Amino acid sequence: MERITKSDSFIIIKEFINKIEDQQDYFAAISEMLNHKMDETVADKEFFRDLNIFGRIIEVLNYFKDDYKNIYDISKHHNEVILPEVISSIWDQIIQLNDGNLGGEEDDPEIIKQSRSSLDKYISRAFMNDDETPTSKYVINFDYFGVTVDDTNEVSIIYQSRTTGNEGYQNMNNLVKSIRNISQLRTSTVITLANTFELLISKIFMCQFTLDSFSNGNDIGKKTLTLEEIQNLGSLDAAEDFLLESSVSEVMRKSASDWINKLGKINNKIFKLNNEKDKMIEFFQRRNIIVHNNGVINSYYLNNVGEDFTRDLEKGKTIDVDKDYISDKITECRLFGLKIFWLWFEVAFKGDIKAMASLYADFSFKLLEDKKFDEARHVYNLILDYKHKLDSSLAMKVNINLIQTYKWQDKKDKVEEEVNKLDFSMANEEYLMCRCLLLDDFNGALTYMKKKLRGIESKAEQQELIDAYLRWPLFKNILTNETFIDYLDTMGYNVDVVDDLKEKED
Repeated sequence: MERITKSDSFIIIKEFINKIEDQQDYFAAISEMLNHKMDETVADKEFFRDLNIFGRIIEVLNYFKDDYKNIYDISKHHNEVILPEVISSIWDQIIQLNDGNLGGEEDDPEIIKQSRSSLDKYISRAFMNDDETPTSKYVINFDYFGVTVDDTNEVSIIYQSRTTGNEGYQNMNNLVKSIRNISQLRTSTVITLANTFELLISKIFMCQFTLDSFSNGNDIGKKTLTLEEIQNLGSLDAAEDFLLESSVSEVMRKSASDWINKLGKINNKIFKLNNEKDKMIEFFQRRNIIVHNNGVINSYYLNNVGEDFTRDLEKGKTIDVDKDYISDKITECRLFGLKIFWLWFEVAFKGDIKAMASLYADFSFKLLEDKKFDEARHVYNLILDYKHKLDSSLAMKVNINLIQTYKWQDKKDKVEEEVNKLDFSMANEEYLMCRCLLLDDFNGALTYMKKKLRGIESKAEQQELIDAYLRWPLFKNILTNETFIDYLDTMGYNVDVVDDLKEKED
């Protein structure tokens, strides 16, 4: 067994971040592909057009039962004066159910007028027999199929022909497959994401137990093995590794809450992460019912997560895992993992966090480039909580990039407030250039950029530095400045290069 070094720990957190990014990219790419396939399944098919209209009528049946009962009662008496008024009321409610429009381009007044007329026709048919006498059934005839709803609310779909029936079955089967594939992607992403976070935690414990074994700081040294067990393992080193691995496994068999509490005993600052802890506990409880209970909510889930997560949830119902939930959990796992690892590292290496701060600054800059501004801000603020341990150059860089997270969210007043807090009196030309760029002072930024470049004799090295600058998010706005573009032209950059950079930023 070897001692754990800072380099070893850097590898662990890098692998965690890379896996989170890979899972995020994979989920986004496969989701887009499956959604596109589902769109193709329903596009321009009369069956789904008819089904969509029928679905709206069923929504009204479910949400406005009283009004529908009124229509049914009125239809029995064939009150032609009142019936259109009630149909009109139902139509307005359908519009409301669909967020003020009928979806797609149907918010056009003429289309709405035509659709309203069509729906009036469908609903009117629901209360008349072929001989125009009142019926005891709802009968709705579409181009592709017919629907009846009898007095017991039993729904029957009758296809117009065997051919349309087969096509309808195939259409529905394809749609169900698409929906099922999307659902499976989301649940598998929850499982994979949970495994990634769990692996990070297990590696932290392995590192901690290894460090403790060198300082006699844990109970591993008190554990015993029989001579036969040692002989089977082959050596004392193998026996020591076995004891470490079994100790980690023992901890990881417990709940996420237990893991976090045990880590809190290493650094009690972890106990202050209550909000993040609660979200992570809910995430692992949801993962557990997906894996072990087919996604069906049980008493254990309801009793072991906070009330904020259980509102409107019922035992026996299937728990929802939608796109927003996945997106939120990817963010939360990444940030909570980064925070816990930082706080463990702080204790493990006795507060020497300079190298880790630089690594985290790189992580957060990648988030900034990916326009994940809120996430980047969390990481930058974590680093700046230890600004007294940072060198002045890194602290200035982190502050400037933190302010960028406000700039690209159009928080101009906040940008000016934070810039004014920084002391630029001893700053070099590059940081002064950044100050001007934060405030969209393009002339000032160009002046300091020229000063910086004048200190470099080689033309190739000057262009190399300009290339690096142009890749910075902070240069996004200055690319629209004609004076700056003219200067780039004198340095050998043509208009096409600038246009490519603008397009990339957009």
